[in-house]
Amino acid sequence: MIRAILFDLDDTLLDFDPARTRDAFRLGAQRTYDYLKGRGLSIPSFDRFLKAHCMLAWRMKWVARLTGKEQSVRHVLRKLCLKLRLQRDEVSLSRLGWLWYEPMVECATLAPDVAPTLIALRDAGIKLGLVCNTPLQGEVIDKHLEVEGLLDLFPVRVYSSDIGYRKPHERIFQTALDELHVPASEAIYVGDVVKTDMVGARKAGMRTVLRQRGDAIGSSEADHVIANISELLKLAPVLLVVKPQTATPRTTEQPAKLYHRV
Repeated sequence: MIRAILFDLDDTLLDFDPARTRDAFRLGAQRTYDYLKGRGLSIPSFDRFLKAHCMLAWRMKWVARLTGKEQSVRHVLRKLCLKLRLQRDEVSLSRLGWLWYEPMVECATLAPDVAPTLIALRDAGIKLGLVCNTPLQGEVIDKHLEVEGLLDLFPVRVYSSDIGYRKPHERIFQTALDELHVPASEAIYVGDVVKTDMVGARKAGMRTVLRQRGDAIGSSEADHVIANISELLKLAPVLLVVKPQTATPRTTEQPAKLYHRV
């Protein structure tokens, strides 16, 4: 019996436009730079500021891939605040983190079937959770989830930046399972990357669902392959729990994103 379904976020529940993400990083850097400059701080030119943080982001990315451990951007922002003699409390760090990340929200698309499917699963008594690889502070990702209207659907959210381990390490999956009080044998993980999502979840003892789009070929590492999130409701393990009348949620038009810049 399935009691819980855990999800990846990027390109699983939210689709990101890769053609826009690089510009979004630069725009986030510009907004952060303007915010700091507006406080009368002595900082280098924007080009130097951007170059330094691009190199830092690249190094963090490769260290994470090679070691399987995650360094949170929170530490980077804390060092920046220390250098510029700014407050280093969590509220201030979250504000800087959101300033930098906010343009990424504009690159993300929430498919119309995602929220109705999640609601159908929740209403059927299935526990929902997120397990994500990200160097960003958890509160920044939480804010994005709130913008998309998804935050309340996930009472358990486990981010690699908070626990220090990345998928496919079993610890990140087990942390979520422990918080949900559900054994791995009664849980499903849904993701879009075989070597992190499918391999890691299977090692942790969960059943796996690979979200692939287009004509991509399925993977032997996944128990099921879907193209859209609503297809979860048609899978045999889920149909045993979800009532037939909720198995085909009505899709609605995607709501406009509502958020305030900080």
